[in-house]
Amino acid sequence: MSILLGRIKAIQLDYSSAHEHLVSALRKAPQHTAIGFKQTLHKLNTVVELLLGEQPDRSIFRQTTFKAALQPYFQLTQAIHAGDLSRFNDTLRVHGAQFSADKMYTLIIRLRHNVIKTGVRRISLSYSRISLVDIAKKLQLDSVEDAEYIVAKNHIISELELTTQNRGP
Repeated sequence: MSILLGRIKAIQLDYSSAHEHLVSALRKAPQHTAIGFKQTLHKLNTVVELLLGEQPDRSIFRQTTFKAALQPYFQLTQAIHAGDLSRFNDTLRVHGAQFSADKMYTLIIRLRHNVIKTGVRRISLSYSRISLVDIAKKLQLDSVEDAEYIVAKNHIISELELTTQNRGP
C-alpha cells in the first residue's frame, strides 16, 4: 500500500510525502525475498529523491541484486549530479523504453529542471561574469532566450554579472 501511496504522491508533486511512504515500504519489505518488489521500490525512491534535490545512496546501485535493474537510474543520478543536460537526454534516449515500462517516464521528465538547475549552480560557482550565450552553450540549450529564462527563474541574476552585450545574434 505504501508504494502505491508513494507513487500517487509523487505524481501529485508531493515528493516529501511520497518519500516518506516509499521509505516506509522499504523498511517493511522482506529482507531476503521479493527482490523485484524492492527493485521497483528503489527505482521509484531514487527518482523521488532526485526530484527532492537529494542524492540517492550510491551503495544501493552497487548491490548485486539491484545493480543491473538500477543502472539506468544510476546514469540519471550521474547526469543530474553533473548538471549535464546532454548526458541526461542521452540517458533518456537510450533507456526511455525501460523508464516507460517501469512507469517512471513522466516523473523522470520532471528531472530535466533539476539537471538545468545543477548546471546553472555549477556555472555560478565557476564564473563571476559570463554571457548568456556562454550559459546557453554550457547548458546545451537551444537559444539564448532559454538561458535568460532559466537564469531568471533560478534567481541567480544577482549572483552572476551577466554580460548581455555579448548576447550575439
